[in-house]
Amino acid sequence: MFFYSYRKIFLRILLSFILVFSIINPLILSAASTSIVSTSLTLDAPSSPVQAGSVTTFTGRLVRDDTGVGLSGFTVYLYDFDIGSLDGVNDDLLGSGVTDANGYFSVDWTAVCTDTHQDPCIIEVYVWFAGSSVYKSSASSDYLMEIDSVTT
Repeated sequence: MFFYSYRKIFLRILLSFILVFSIINPLILSAASTSIVSTSLTLDAPSSPVQAGSVTTFTGRLVRDDTGVGLSGFTVYLYDFDIGSLDGVNDDLLGSGVTDANGYFSVDWTAVCTDTHQDPCIIEVYVWFAGSSVYKSSASSDYLMEIDSVTT
């Protein structure tokens, strides 16, 4: 009888664990299978050359790679590339913008030569999305822009 009661308690505990695990397991599996979605960031070709001091508007789009749907409400950063990767590190920040409901953005920038050691001044512009807990970071291709100095 003593053995029987322990066996009964053991079976109840075991069944409780099985029940709890069957409820939690799908949650664990769904959380583990959730992956960060890759993105693509495009920058429309800017006009070049531009006059120093003039306002230039950069446009482009941020989309999900899996569906092509635009991502809304995310900040993208416009940089002049200097060294390393297209990731904003050690590059000159020129401005930023926020994507609209369809993933499109625009960034206004007053042209200035950030690479003053060059004559003529040619900068390499690109946009960078830093990513989020749901979306991977991405960078656009870079474009060369000539900045004409103002002559007096």
